[in-house]
Formats: sequence, C-alpha cells, structure tokens
Amino acid sequence: MNELLEILAQFGGGKGGEPGNVTVRFLLPTFFWSILAGVAFREWLRTRESKDLWVAIASTTGMSRELLMFAAEYGAWRQMVPFDFMYNYYPPLEHAATMISGLLIGYAFLNYQLHFPSFSRPFLAGSLFTTIVLYWLTAAHWPGFLAHHPGVSFGRFWGDMAFRSAAALFMLLVLGAFISAAAQGKNVSKTLLCGFLFLFFDEFLMIFNIISDERHVDIYAPIRHNLHIWSIPFFLGTYWGNLSRRMGTAEQVIKNVFNLSPGMLGLISFEGTFLLASPASSHVLGIPSDELKGRRLTDFGFETRRDGNLSFIPEDGKVSPICFEKKYMPSHGPERWLQWHLQPDSDEKILYAMVADVTEQKMVAEELLDERNKLEAILSCLGDGLSIRDTDHRIAYQNHIHKKLYGDHIGEYCYRVYEGQSQVCSSCPVAMAIQDLQVHSAVRTVEQNGFKKHVEITASPLKDGSGAVVGAIEAVRDISARKEAEEEILRLNAELEQRVAERTERLAEACRELESFSYSVSHDLRSPLRTIYGYSQLLLEDCSEHLDDQGRKYVEVIANGGRRMEQIIDAMLDFSRIGRRELRHEDVDLSELAIVVTAELHITCPERNVSFIIDNGMVVKGDPSLLRSVMENLFGNAWKYTSKEPDTRIEFSSRVENGSTVFLIRDNGAGFNMAHADKLFAPFQRLHSEHEFPGNGIGLATVQRIIQRHGGRIWAESSPGDGASFYFTLGCYNGAVPGEESPLLSAGEASLDPRLSVRSPLEVPSIDGIQADSAPGRPLTSAWGE
Repeated sequence: MNELLEILAQFGGGKGGEPGNVTVRFLLPTFFWSILAGVAFREWLRTRESKDLWVAIASTTGMSRELLMFAAEYGAWRQMVPFDFMYNYYPPLEHAATMISGLLIGYAFLNYQLHFPSFSRPFLAGSLFTTIVLYWLTAAHWPGFLAHHPGVSFGRFWGDMAFRSAAALFMLLVLGAFISAAAQGKNVSKTLLCGFLFLFFDEFLMIFNIISDERHVDIYAPIRHNLHIWSIPFFLGTYWGNLSRRMGTAEQVIKNVFNLSPGMLGLISFEGTFLLASPASSHVLGIPSDELKGRRLTDFGFETRRDGNLSFIPEDGKVSPICFEKKYMPSHGPERWLQWHLQPDSDEKILYAMVADVTEQKMVAEELLDERNKLEAILSCLGDGLSIRDTDHRIAYQNHIHKKLYGDHIGEYCYRVYEGQSQVCSSCPVAMAIQDLQVHSAVRTVEQNGFKKHVEITASPLKDGSGAVVGAIEAVRDISARKEAEEEILRLNAELEQRVAERTERLAEACRELESFSYSVSHDLRSPLRTIYGYSQLLLEDCSEHLDDQGRKYVEVIANGGRRMEQIIDAMLDFSRIGRRELRHEDVDLSELAIVVTAELHITCPERNVSFIIDNGMVVKGDPSLLRSVMENLFGNAWKYTSKEPDTRIEFSSRVENGSTVFLIRDNGAGFNMAHADKLFAPFQRLHSEHEFPGNGIGLATVQRIIQRHGGRIWAESSPGDGASFYFTLGCYNGAVPGEESPLLSAGEASLDPRLSVRSPLEVPSIDGIQADSAPGRPLTSAWGE
C-alpha cells in the first residue's frame, strides 16, 4: 500500500526513474499502443490488407518497447535487477528499441496514408540499417566508456547523441514526405502530422538536453515524456478515423449493391416469410419490395411441412446452400424462369436469398442446344472425320466418321489409343497447331477391317471467346483414292519421261540429219549454181558479139537467177544457224551499232537525202553479232522501203512501258497494210513485189528469231504510204538478267522519255567524213545527202 501511495504521489512528474514517473511514461503508452494494435490486427484479419498489418506490427513493437522500459526501470527500483549489471547493456538496447518503434510507425503510416513504396521502402531499409549499425557500435563501446567513467549517464556518451540525431533526422524525413504529399493535393491527416511532430520534438529536446549538459532537465523532461505519450493517441485517432471512413464506404457499397443488384436480394425466415427484399423484386417477381415483405414462399409454389418450415429445410435446421431453377407465373405478363440461390444461417434461422430472372438465358440455352444439334447433324454428314482435342490431348469429340476410322475414344488420350505411346508424338499435327497456332497437315496410314487406308490429317488451333487456346480441331480425310491416282500419275509420268527421252533422241538425230542436209545443200547446190553463174558471165563477156539483144537478156536472167538462188541459200543457212548457236551476254551499245549500220548504208547510196535520228545511250545485254544482224535487217528495210521518198527520215529511240524498255525504229517509207501483218515475220513471205522492192523475204524472220532467243518480242504498226514502225524488246536480257544493271546504263536518268534523259557522251565513229551529233542529253542525229 505504501508503494502504491508513493507511485500515485509521483504520477506524472519528475525527470525519470521514480515509480510514478515510470508508470506514466511506460504503462500509459503501452495502453494506447495495445488499443491501436488490437484494432489494426482485427481489421487485417477482416481485409488481409498489408497496410493494416504494418500498423499492427508497428503498434506491437511500440508496446513491446514500453513494456521493456517499464520492466527495466521498475525492476531496478524494486531491486529485482542489479542496476550496475543492467546499466552495462540497457541504454543501447533501449535507444535502439525506441528508434525502431518510431521508424516502424513512420513506415506504417507512410504506407497506410500515401502508399508511396518508392520512398517508404528505401526509408525503412535505410533507417533500420542505420539503427542496427548504431546499436552494434554503441553496445560495443558503451561498457568500456562506463568502466572509465563510473556512474556517468548515457547522455554523456557519444552514442546517445548519435541515436537522437538519427531519430530526429528520420522523423523529419517522414514529416517532409507528408508535407510534400499535402502540397501536391493528397489527403494527409493533420492529426497524423501532429503525432510525428510530437515525436520529432521529443528527440529535438533530448538533443538540446545533451548539448546543454542537462542543465534544464527539470523543465523539459516532463515535456519530452508527455510529447512521447500523447503522440500515440494522435496515431490512434488517425487510424480510427480512417477506419470509420472505410467502414462507411463499405456500408455504402453494400447498400448500393443491395439497391442496384439486377437480381433480387432478400432475407427469408425458415417458415418461408419474406423479411426484407431489394428493389429488384419489382422486375424479378413483379412485386414491389415493400409489398413483398411479409408474404410467404407458398405464394410462389413452395411447400411447407406440418411444423411450418419450408419443405427443403431439414428438421434439425442444418441446411446446406441451395441453388435451383423454378417456373413462376406472375399475375401480369408471361411465364418466367427464376433461379433461386439460398444461403442458410442456422443460428438466426433465416435464408439469405438471391433470385434472378433467367428466362432469357434459358431461351438462349435452348437456342444453343438447337444449334448444337444442327451442327452435330452437319458434322455427321461431312465426308471427313472430325475430332476435338483439349490442350492435354484428351479427345473431347468425334463425329461418326472419325469413330469409324479410329473407334470411339472420347475422354481418352489420343497418343495412347492411336499410337500406343506414353507421351505426345513428336510429329503430331495437333500438338504443333496448339504450340504455334498454325494449321498443320500430315499423311498417315491406318488399318481398317484388315485394309490399309491413307488419310490426310489437318489440325487447326481452337480458341475460346477471349482468344486463349483451348485445344485443336482435327480433320481426317480418306485419300486412298487420291494416293492411288498419284501413284498412277507417277507411273504415267515415268512412261512419259521415257517417251520424251526417246523422242528427244529421235529429234536430236533429226537435227543432226538436218544439219548434214544443210551442209549438203550448201556444198552440193553451190557448185552447180557457181557453174551456171560462171558460164553465164563467160557468155556475156566472151560471146556477147555472137548473141543478139534477146540472147544477152536471157543470159543475164540466168546469171541473176543463179546469184539470187545463192543468196537465198545463204539466208536459209544463216536462219537455221541462229537457233543452234550459243548466245553471248555482253554489254551492247545499240546506239553505236545503229550509227555504224546507217553509215554503211549511206556508203551504198551517198546521193540519197536521209535524216537519221538516233537516241544516245541505248545499252543492253545480248549477243553482239546477232544484235548487229537485227540492226542491219531493220535499218536495211527502212533504207530500202524509203528509197522512193525524196526526204527520208529514219528514227531509232526507246521508251519504258510497264517496267520494260521498248525499242522503236520508225521510217516514212512505203509502209504496208496491217491486214497482212501476220505474214510479216514468216520466212520467204513478202508484202511487196520483187520488182518494186527487191529482197529474199528472210530478213524479218531472222530478226524475230534473234529477238525471241533474247527473250523478247517484235511487232509492227503501219499503213500504206505512211511509213512503218517496228517495236521490239529484249526480255530477260534487256537489263533484267539477275545481278545485272538496267538496260539503259546511264548515271543520271530522270525521265522515262529517253530523248529527255541525261546520258553520258558516246564516242561516234567517223566514216568517210560523216559524223553524228552525240552531245549529252540530245539524241544522236545525222543528215546525209542534204
């Protein structure tokens, strides 16, 4: 009793150490911390939110610190613990425990109010690390310091200042975080700010106490103690107020759910009486909630037992959750299907009910069932076997054809029943389709009724409405007939290849015979022709005085016929050689070839007035000698068929059409009728008489054969008296050979019109003083005979 009176007398006063002071300083905060810890733990058990758990942990840590302090101080006062022994270890531990409890409560409320992990987590880690280091250093050096300074207070040891400074700094960081958040418009509790401000001033006054050598301890020690004690109710008030708001929000959410739920929510007694109903009862049952209250389930087709309880309620009152669908005929409107969910509470003898109108769902389900039956009928009529596998390769569906091929194995693993293996086959199309979401096919052989059949398996991934793969569809088609047809085709192809080889050999033999014949023609016919031509010339030269004019004319006709026959034989031989000779692929400058050919033509008849206009830079890939023959024949025709024109104009140009270069040789000569254009490139076919324009009819046929060998084509446009235009391309050799450049090898083309293109200068040969203009960017021109 004396101790109790002494404690009460000292309650709340003094600078520390007295029983009353110890009781106030440590047991009152313990009481506050315990309330906060209990409330936070209970809320965490309800919500399982980590922020509530941290508040509970921090409160428990603070409570443990207060109890530790009380046990040490009160034990020393009652002489239960030797003071000298305790004093060697107690001060560093007490300071570390105080600092840890403050840091944890700071972290807990940073996490609780701000949810700012990028700051709170580094803060907690850094502050705890600092506390541990300080405790390790002070615990190691404090006993030695105390041995050299017996009876000295811990406040004169450097560790006290270190702990207090660190704690004040960390409290200042917490305050700064909350103030910064408030400045950014976040909701920060002013009560919470006051609590942390009290903790900061507690540490600040202690630092001032150390600096002032404890000269004013009697004044500010009680202030410090009260700051520490009464900071905790601020934390408790903050948490409780926030919890009240959360509970109010949850209550409002429940109320909104109750009022806005599309299904009817209600409470029903075990006797079947409606105690409460949500507003949704109006459209679910067609009865307003206030009218439904007090009505019984028997009005809706439910039965009761003799004891008055509903028939599905057991006599012992122990009811499991119930869910069922039941038809309901409202007083107004069509029949409905209602789905009842009943959750019993045996202690309160009530049923929590949720009733939903599932009429539309039932209709949709019936429609889906109809569609499924139709789909089943369609799949049954298909000629292919179909099956569906899930992602574990379990067979979920087979149509009757698939069952006929493989047997009925729904619910089994395909690799076990089809292949007799313990795992999925490595080449399984279904497995590959599920893995890469592509369609895969394979050909397999199956045995049915003792006969082997070839089947083609095609697998495609199967996805649900969200796009997730849930399995694969396998289509199996009997391709035995197709395989037999393929084998027959292979056999026929082999026979055909044999026939082709035999006919190729015969054709090669015929070609050799034709070549031998050509040689015989060139050798055997030339000799008599030379004889006829030679003796005709001798008759004209040596015996002309013995012949009259008629005789000399006959001899000249014989000589000219022999010479013409020799020309025809040469043309035939050249024409036949074109198809046999090997092509060379070189850069050929058609512009330069054209100038050389036109110069040679001019030499044959220098008195003609002819203007040549030739584009510069027309360079292609091809055989130089064959392309020269093309130029000679085409320009020779233009020269020949313009011979009766007083002012002749012959052009050679190119243009790009549909990505290909088209070359054009145009003249203003006699022209021809397009009705006879089909004879134009046929050997020995002429559209003009020999008397009008001499020739052997083989030139254009030779040109066509050369151009075709170069992968191109040639065609003409004309009308009688308006000249002729010959167009040709050089196909794959016209700059399209793989790895080669464009046919017009120029460095600065900027136009599709070759006359406007910027081309490199061309060295033009000078033939007998005749020159062509080759300035860059201009067509090559020459005017002869003017």
